[in-house]
Amino acid sequence: IVSVYKAKTHVQRNEVQQLKIQLEEANKRLSKARELLLCGDIEAYDYRTMSLTPINWNKFEKQFDCF
Repeated sequence: IVSVYKAKTHVQRNEVQQLKIQLEEANKRLSKARELLLCGDIEAYDYRTMSLTPINWNKFEKQFDCF
């Protein structure tokens, strides 16, 4: 029974795992953005842009070279 269940839910479990990975990555980037804000390397507007909108993170990664 267990093997049948695992076989039928394999795709869904993989999707959940991928979502967890994406969420962890987003949390890491937001944490680094908070650090930049606290250090004064970015302004509040930049932080809001990073945290509230789906943006191209590469722009900020290249600019601050820390992500």
